[in-house]
Amino acid sequence: MTETNTTLTTQPNMANRPYNSITPPTVPMVTQKRDLLTPRRFEDWRLGIPFDVTIPTNEVPYIIAVGGGKGGVGKTMVSANLAAKLAQAGNQVLVVDFDIGGANLHTYFGLGMPKRTLSDLLHPRYEDNGTLFQEIALPTSFKGVRVIPGSREDAWHIYSNWTGDLFHHVWQGILLARKNLGVNCVILDLGAGIHQHTIDFFAAAHSGVIVVLPEPTSIENAYMFLKAVLWHLVSNSARQLMMPDEQINAIKELLTSEKMASVLGQGGYLGRLRLLAKRYPLLANKIFRMLQGREIGLVLNQARCQKDIDVGKSMEHICKNYFGFLTRYLGFFNYDDVAWKSLKNQKLLVADFPHSLLAKRISDVAMKICNTRI
Repeated sequence: MTETNTTLTTQPNMANRPYNSITPPTVPMVTQKRDLLTPRRFEDWRLGIPFDVTIPTNEVPYIIAVGGGKGGVGKTMVSANLAAKLAQAGNQVLVVDFDIGGANLHTYFGLGMPKRTLSDLLHPRYEDNGTLFQEIALPTSFKGVRVIPGSREDAWHIYSNWTGDLFHHVWQGILLARKNLGVNCVILDLGAGIHQHTIDFFAAAHSGVIVVLPEPTSIENAYMFLKAVLWHLVSNSARQLMMPDEQINAIKELLTSEKMASVLGQGGYLGRLRLLAKRYPLLANKIFRMLQGREIGLVLNQARCQKDIDVGKSMEHICKNYFGFLTRYLGFFNYDDVAWKSLKNQKLLVADFPHSLLAKRISDVAMKICNTRI
């Protein structure tokens, strides 16, 4: 197929089929398979949590963080519709809007701007009893889905110094969501950029979903995002070993040095981490355990041709062999007008156009997350 051909070769005839001619696949319960939550995987996952919180061993909901670095790539669309498909299968899902300054998750569910939002959880007077967390979790018209709305940036101006402690209550509420709210899956809709809290929550999830467009700026931002996540895990590992900041910075310089790169050639950060194990075996062991305790899923949005689709497979290879993440290409979403039409109607795409090709692909991604990660 030539690059100028704009059809999707994996489904050559489906793009022009009527919406009601495509049957979405059945999405299983997320409790059917719990490979990531075996005792060893649970411990490896817990090592990467950047917050000093109490972790309930047997009651942690499965946490999916949706990010990608660049704004406008479709993270909220993916978060909202993924929640709906998981709920259709019988799961109880909570979606949290972390898009500070651009919160609009509530719009996808047809909700007006709520009076109480995530910013209320950050108020110094908030006590860690879970009551306010439950009150802010709003029901939606979609059965099995609740939403904690985000807030516009003007409501966050008093929180100018972002720290992990600021989000302590939020993270504790997420971990206790199964017990307090009866949800078995939490989806974190993250904002653009590589702010500390964005990286913290992405790294703390069991499964991170990177949404990317088939264009250079989006791909570059996705790699910058993954590098920030890797650096976060390195720093977190070092601090758990009580290493001083000077030594942590020296280790990062070692990992990025031209000398190291010349020795390893195209080995990337994964090769450098393996080399680091010779000098810092305890640190390297912690880092690799953290990498094994969480997984990355890639979603290619707005694909128009086979060349676009292939971007996802290339990124999967780089994420595995350059950064060292457990990675899988979850699939692509074709470019389709139903995306903006459903948003204009303030309805979820999978509800407004349930038989569209795009709704089918969302179902495919939801099924892969369930079958291969949980």
